[in-house]
Amino acid sequence: LHGVTMEIFNFDAPLTQLPNLTGRTADRTTIVSSVNLRNPNGVFGADPFNFGAGTRAARFGGKLQIGVGGGVAPYTFTLGVNGGGRLLINGTVVAEVAPTGGEFRQATGTINLEAGAASIEVLAYDNGNTEVQLLVADGDGSATAIATTALTPKNGGVFTATSAADGTFSMPGVPTTGGDIAVSGTAPIEGRIARGASTAVAPVPGALTNLGDVTLR
Repeated sequence: LHGVTMEIFNFDAPLTQLPNLTGRTADRTTIVSSVNLRNPNGVFGADPFNFGAGTRAARFGGKLQIGVGGGVAPYTFTLGVNGGGRLLINGTVVAEVAPTGGEFRQATGTINLEAGAASIEVLAYDNGNTEVQLLVADGDGSATAIATTALTPKNGGVFTATSAADGTFSMPGVPTTGGDIAVSGTAPIEGRIARGASTAVAPVPGALTNLGDVTLR
């Protein structure tokens, strides 16, 4: 599975700092393809992500695949939020955005990472017009929105599969308690890597969950 778990926690009163979410059940849990929710100056409307009006906190979690050649290298992450936010990589605070008063601001931090899977957690809050974005700059210095991470299910596993010749695939044992699920895929086509993703759907406990056709482009 690929994507980032996104948990939304609603609050009755405005927040002035990151809330303690320990032991709290999310009001909404889903999977997004990246930490890249932008709505500059409300250009896409008052509620483009269908979160509803009011104050909320968001928690994103996943794993980012770092390099393939081994060794340790510095990676620079930029977190942008429309309230306040914190980025943790492998449990270490890398960037933190102080309360902004409602405007989109960014904070940047650098951390040395070994090749392999790095755990990412983003915490953010806002009092309306949710915006959360995470960028990474690797060895070539280019900054791009993180688009390919591996979901960490509640059992700690990562689920992958290779499709058969007819394009079908299955992933047995995927937990159904972590919210909606989705898949993304890659394949070499005519000398380039084609990518595609399904829409997120609610899993069916104890049965097959059909995610439909995934078109790679």
